[in-house]
Amino acid sequence: MSESIEYGADFSHPFDAVYTAMTSKDSIQQVVNQFGGGGAKLLDYAGDASNLTYKAEVTIKSDSLPWLARHLHPGDLVVNLTQKWVKTGADTAAGTVSAALSDQDGDPVTANTSLQAAGEHTSWLVKGTVSVDGIMGGKVAKLIADQVHDLLGSEAGYLQLLLNKAA
Repeated sequence: MSESIEYGADFSHPFDAVYTAMTSKDSIQQVVNQFGGGGAKLLDYAGDASNLTYKAEVTIKSDSLPWLARHLHPGDLVVNLTQKWVKTGADTAAGTVSAALSDQDGDPVTANTSLQAAGEHTSWLVKGTVSVDGIMGGKVAKLIADQVHDLLGSEAGYLQLLLNKAA
């Protein structure tokens, strides 16, 4: 079963500042530390400002998960995340995201991302899917999609704070 993810945010900062906040190694490390639980790690960061890939491992504490998630996967969840960004123009960038539990095969969460200037503002859009097999697949996919949506909202809020501090 699959569930769609769609998230959008508007940052009150120019494209270059937002793109740097989303792609610089220091900013990524801050976001991973902020949202990655006690075992968060930035595993790899490769490329340059116009074409980069990073990999991170984050931990979601079991006590912060809904009952169904704790029942289906006892203990903390360790998630492997891969993010790619390509600057496609002076004021645009596109990317992909994939995420999976460290003890599972495949990438149940995949998404395309875009960042685009809109005057002195910058828009961020994430569109993806969560795919989970099994008898409870639909419920689990919905649960994961809701968690990802909430996490994206928290990340956008945190990035806005970082941008405001830097301005």
